[in-house]
Order: sequence, then structure tokens, then C-alpha cells
Amino acid sequence: MEKELKKDNILGLPESVHFCRKCVISNQRPSSTIEFENNGEQKKQVIHFNDEGVCSACLYHMEKEIGIDWSQRE
Repeated sequence: MEKELKKDNILGLPESVHFCRKCVISNQRPSSTIEFENNGEQKKQVIHFNDEGVCSACLYHMEKEIGIDWSQRE
């Protein structure tokens, strides 16, 4: 008889792992949370990806580089 093994997700992170196509950050890296208050039942807020697989941090970086005229701001 073969036992079905089920991994328990005690950290509240997503079960499937995804990586950014630009910087290879993983969706397993949670945002800032207070870990000592973690009871194991909370879902962690993780980094988001767009439809093309690019993370929100890279999208923000591109916006800063392309979308802002830094010489005008100066």
C-alpha cells in the first residue's frame, strides 16, 4: 500500500514556485511580515507577476527609468 504524501505549507507561501523573467526573484519571498506572530494559517503577501512573468519590482524599476524625466525633475 502506497501512502500519499502531502506537503504541509506551514509558512503560508504559495505552493507553486514562479520566477521573474528579468531578475529571477521567486514568489516564495514574502513581503515584510512579523514572523513571530505567524500562526501558520495566514497567507503571506508575496510579490506579484504580470501576464508576461515580470515581477512588480522590475515593473516599478522600468517605470522609473523610462517614465520619469529625471533632468526635468532636477
